[in-house]
Amino acid sequence: MDLGWCVQSNLRQTCALSGGAGHVGLPLSIVFAAKKQRVLIYDLDQSSLDVIRSGRMPFTEHGAEPLLKKALSKGYLTFTSRPEHVAAAKTIVITIGTSMDEFLTPSLRVITQCFVDLVGLLGMAFQACIEI
Repeated sequence: MDLGWCVQSNLRQTCALSGGAGHVGLPLSIVFAAKKQRVLIYDLDQSSLDVIRSGRMPFTEHGAEPLLKKALSKGYLTFTSRPEHVAAAKTIVITIGTSMDEFLTPSLRVITQCFVDLVGLLGMAFQACIEI
């Protein structure tokens, strides 16, 4: 779905989920949408966004697909792979998976880059929840 209407109007997403097409972000987005919250699913994986937009889950999550289809039909979910669209959200939830090296040391490179991208667009005045 094109977000031009959202960026150009006064309509704001209740919440944006960075990493929103993943195993934590997508189910959380669906739950928010089931509670009638408008959610922007922001993810760099365009192929996953396309699958979700079509009403299918990109991974197994029992019972999620009917809820996803309902959320899509009600217009509660929108999608983007462009960080500038996140600026329309009141709250940002970051659900990026943390990769580990062979010594099980977490790498925060992707999360750090996400913050660099978002702070550059939003400044320091935004709410963020982080799941690591």
